[in-house]
Amino acid sequence: MPIIPLSFSDSTPSPDKLGDLRRLNWALEAYAQCTSILIHSKNIDELVSNICEAIVRPEAYRIAAVAVADHDDAKSVRIFGSAGPATAYFEDINLSWSEDQPDGRGPAGIAIRTGKPFVENDSLNAEIFAPWRDRAARFGIRSSLTVPFSWDDGAKGVLIVHAGRINAFGADELTLFGRLAEEVGFAMARDAERLRLAEAQSARQLSDAQYRQLFSAAGNGIIITDRSGRYLDANPAMCRFLVRNSVIMGASFAGWWAPISADGGQVGA
Repeated sequence: MPIIPLSFSDSTPSPDKLGDLRRLNWALEAYAQCTSILIHSKNIDELVSNICEAIVRPEAYRIAAVAVADHDDAKSVRIFGSAGPATAYFEDINLSWSEDQPDGRGPAGIAIRTGKPFVENDSLNAEIFAPWRDRAARFGIRSSLTVPFSWDDGAKGVLIVHAGRINAFGADELTLFGRLAEEVGFAMARDAERLRLAEAQSARQLSDAQYRQLFSAAGNGIIITDRSGRYLDANPAMCRFLVRNSVIMGASFAGWWAPISADGGQVGA
């Protein structure tokens, strides 16, 4: 009877593979939480706050933050919103996106300047993280992901995620958080447009109010007509004139007053 050789393979994932799966699950959990927030948040402050809180629900992530690039002299990077057990990390921290400043040569500054994400999977041993190494050690930060986004003309920001473990971010995590950063950029653009519309509406209302004030305060009588010569409005001075000359009240305006059209001629003449 012939002997048939059999081969067996161990289907148990390797420790490295298990680490990859666990890492991906953290990112997927955070991303799933954020998709609902993107739909239901009422304003940009609420959206950013809730997204940061959702990201840090998996225990691996110590901080999540959204920061924006200011256009001041120092080219400051300002924390717009953050969440997590180590949010005090950002208290009194100096961040910049200027290449001329030491604080601008870290992950946030590089990501904003280049428009490319920056991953540091061993923060405490990375030279680029040197200005913040002691601070990171105090707050248990071991790796970092910084993803840029933009909106409107020249407005830039970054999504920052700090993890409490080394090698917390791979290609799959970068893809997920990259998509999330894009959505934050879209939300920033929508909020900027909302503010522009609100400002335009406010300006129109102010203009209308100023016009009405001038119209009402004018010493000369003013009547407003439409293109057909129908009278639409009269200021108080004109109303007083009409009352004093009540003999003409009830008569056809066309019979005693021919409105002036836009071209300088009399309507109906």
